[in-house]
Amino acid sequence: MKCLQRFLGRLVLICTVGLGTAFAFTGFPQSGGGQVAQEEQRAEFDLRQQNFTSAAREFRAVLNADPTSATSHLGLGIALRMSGDDVGAAREFQETLRLNPRAYEANFNLAKIFMNEGNLEEARRELLQTLQLRPDYAPAHYQLGMLLAKGPQKTDTLEARVQFEQALRFNPDFAEAHKALGDVLASTLDFPRAIDQFQAAIRLRPNYPEAYYAMGMLLQQSGEASEAITAMQNAVTLKSDYAEARLELGTFYLKQKKLDSAIEELNRAVELTPASARAHYLLGRALALKGDTHNSEAEFQESQKLQHQTEVDSQARNLNNDAVDLLRKHEPISAGEKLRKAILLKPDYTIAYYNMGLVLAAEGNYQEAINEFRTALKSQPDNPEFHLNLGRAMQFSGDIRGATSEFQKAIALKPDYAEASNALKEVGTGQNTPHLSPGEK
Repeated sequence: MKCLQRFLGRLVLICTVGLGTAFAFTGFPQSGGGQVAQEEQRAEFDLRQQNFTSAAREFRAVLNADPTSATSHLGLGIALRMSGDDVGAAREFQETLRLNPRAYEANFNLAKIFMNEGNLEEARRELLQTLQLRPDYAPAHYQLGMLLAKGPQKTDTLEARVQFEQALRFNPDFAEAHKALGDVLASTLDFPRAIDQFQAAIRLRPNYPEAYYAMGMLLQQSGEASEAITAMQNAVTLKSDYAEARLELGTFYLKQKKLDSAIEELNRAVELTPASARAHYLLGRALALKGDTHNSEAEFQESQKLQHQTEVDSQARNLNNDAVDLLRKHEPISAGEKLRKAILLKPDYTIAYYNMGLVLAAEGNYQEAINEFRTALKSQPDNPEFHLNLGRAMQFSGDIRGATSEFQKAIALKPDYAEASNALKEVGTGQNTPHLSPGEK
């Protein structure tokens, strides 16, 4: 699980959701000649080489000379997004669209930011705008399909399939779209066509372990045990630390009573994911069938312990996320009660301590907020958002020296962190921004 950053005034609220990012770049429109154009080309080259820090620096240099360059705002936004600064990136994409409303890549990248935040409705809106501007843009069809595939309704799955098919219409060599279409077809039990899509993905990307994994799972469901094992073996050959594939390969061997192979794969799965209750349980079963009663009992006990911890973690996560919702509704007292229960269940729950700091700051209890932020930083000392908000709490409490130090730490960890840079400027000019409660602008 990863953390979703939500911004409440000047404090960063974190809840727990899964997310992912991908670098999508098709190129910039051509600029005019001269020195600025050459600098822009260098920046674009660094962006393509994924030298994001250099690219950001070079695009800023271009913008110092020509602040109206939509191309450079777009490039800077992409560099910032790929460096993890979604706030700064969104600002650049919005400026790009102000200067050039037809800059569809800005809409596309804004959609990626919204998807990372879990704001699927806004992501969908930006993707639809992207496709209105560029109907043949395969990456946008693919991302819209991925978004729709997460929906709970059958119609969402059908619409996702349409989007993946559109992506492949405009780019038949889009391996990820073939794999995604295969996943959708498999979910509707259209196994033969799903396998065709997985095979197409593998033809285009022979080193695509996730496609082999998906095909292996489908072949196993179809009763093709031998072919399923071959596909899963390919997945782990291509990606030796592919824990899910190791676990399923071990399960396939276990079903065929190939106990030595099963134990080997399941041991590897346990090494890769020691917190997996299922991996320990299946290893225990394999060991029991092998006659190793002592070790099988140890695995069963570990599985039960992990299952209990999973349930506790789930309760704590739900309490934390309830607190997030309450804090958004300006109910810090109720949010604090939820977070205290979460911390009681899971004393090492870093995000809950951090969010408790936000609750206390919302109540104006800055010293207590400082304590909570410091507790969170003990386990995540390199988290720039934690340093930023610790600095904010110090600033509000009057500790300008401490605030300055924390802002500097945040910037050292994340050089393009605009929020921290602005905060540092405020304390340098003697400003002391009043506390903003959640949702205030």
